Amino acid sequence: MIILGVDPGKRTGLALYDSDLRQVLWAANATPEEALDHLRRGGVRIDSPLPTRWSVAVIERMASTGKVNSDILRACEDGGRMYEAARSGLAKGALAIPDAEPEPSWLFRREVCRTMHVAGSNKDGQMIDRLCESHGGDRKTARGTKKNPGPLYGCSADSWQALACAVAWLEIEGR
Repeated sequence: MIILGVDPGKRTGLALYDSDLRQVLWAANATPEEALDHLRRGGVRIDSPLPTRWSVAVIERMASTGKVNSDILRACEDGGRMYEAARSGLAKGALAIPDAEPEPSWLFRREVCRTMHVAGSNKDGQMIDRLCESHGGDRKTARGTKKNPGPLYGCSADSWQALACAVAWLEIEGR
């Protein structure tokens, strides 16, 4: 199954994960507009004309934490727009992928953290460590190099959180 994880924000993280191969197919840190375009097209890669369809889209959902600034509010708005764009993209790809989910899925960050066994401060760092541990043991092995890519090769910045959404969704769904 191919899962697209999405982390909305000023820089939107995208990660396409193959659950059968247990590896990242590609990852990107894009503007919200680039991410929306990708989602609406139903899986044509941002950096390549090659089609890469996804059967599930999982979007990180914002939760109220008390203080809300304009960046957080914008990320909430973008998340809703990305949900609708992913719905449109899934409809376009549904004929090509028999096991496609009919609707995108939402995951709150706290659900992702709980599933990945992350708590306390430095959640992003812990999240990366958990992902690397489950895909090769350490960051160097899991990420690999350009010459010898590991299963998480290509992830950086916000795409790590997008990957965490995809991996957490798989665990929550028991797949």
